[in-house]
Amino acid sequence: MARTQDQPTKARTKRKVVKPRKLTSADRSVSRATTVVGRPPNFQRLERFFASQTALARALGVHRDTIRAWEHGHPTRLRHSSLARVNTICAIAEQVARYLPREKLVGEWLLAPHIGLGGISPAAFIRSEPGAYQRVLRLIAREAQPVSVGDVSDLPAIGELGITFAGLPEPAPDPDADPGFLASLG
Repeated sequence: MARTQDQPTKARTKRKVVKPRKLTSADRSVSRATTVVGRPPNFQRLERFFASQTALARALGVHRDTIRAWEHGHPTRLRHSSLARVNTICAIAEQVARYLPREKLVGEWLLAPHIGLGGISPAAFIRSEPGAYQRVLRLIAREAQPVSVGDVSDLPAIGELGITFAGLPEPAPDPDADPGFLASLG
């Protein structure tokens, strides 16, 4: 009998029987490598060093969606390697923060390429090399000078030092010293 256009065709499908396989040692190590948690313990300490979620995600080697989930405290699957990376990057960031005047500069430092690390960023280096933590600490010690953010009120004003800088324009007149100054602008 010939098939007409109105008759549907029967699809022949064979169902595959999938047999459960035994777990190998590699499978067991993967299952131990992930845990279900909210956010990594040092995540809140670390996020203050980065200007954006994207920068923090780049430093940690995770997706930005993961960073969002951690910020909101949503449960996520977290590899032990990612947890260790958060702890390592946080420890490095806190060391670098001692040498920089603003916390957001720490994130920039972690993402910037450095000659002492073969031209890659400390964050990428930490992800790629075993024992990288110690090498990055040595880089910090070699390159950094501590920044004192103490009381600067006793420092003299630039005008009191008698220093002139070539090429800079004259300072603007002080409106408080000349009450008619603002009226002269309008």
